[in-house]
Amino acid sequence: ITGQGAEGNNQGNDDPEAHIYPFADLHVTIVSFRTLLDPAPADEERAEAIKNFCSNVVENATKKDVWPKGDIQLQLRPKDICLWKKNAVILWEETTGNLDAMRRCIKEEMDAHGVDPPPGVSLFVPDIVHSTFLRFWKIIDGLEGSGSSDPEILKQTFEGSDLLDILPKKIDVDSNAKLVCEDRPCMRIRSDDSHVLWEAE
Repeated sequence: ITGQGAEGNNQGNDDPEAHIYPFADLHVTIVSFRTLLDPAPADEERAEAIKNFCSNVVENATKKDVWPKGDIQLQLRPKDICLWKKNAVILWEETTGNLDAMRRCIKEEMDAHGVDPPPGVSLFVPDIVHSTFLRFWKIIDGLEGSGSSDPEILKQTFEGSDLLDILPKKIDVDSNAKLVCEDRPCMRIRSDDSHVLWEAE
């Protein structure tokens, strides 16, 4: 397993590799407007149409009465560490109810937008709260629902580990919602101008 970032990887190498997220890049997804399998927009005009549509939906959602006001305060409590087929994640419990409220507002606004979304836009609302901290470059079948070149070693690493014990018992998140574009899906989202398309005031 390597700690290489989004700038490069050794996918042609036969050795097992994964991307380990820097702590500053950890995030919780509210909703997704495009799947990871969607092809990139064919041209700049289509990309701009997607950006404008999604920005309008989120901005209008933030104006609803039940959208959390001011800086969005979430409280995350670690619930589990899961090893899945493509990644390893921290599962959280969000205790304020604000995350569910944000998801409802965006879904309601999307349903009531009044126009068909541009091609390539399809709202996905997760039913979990999670942060990915490790992503496999490639999937190699081993464990049911998991994947690595040596699944037994990874299974032993995660099962019965003290990873949950080293996490804070709760994390208070005081941050605005952001609409971001992943230039490398599932790998890295930095809070900078090249990734953040819109930010709640």
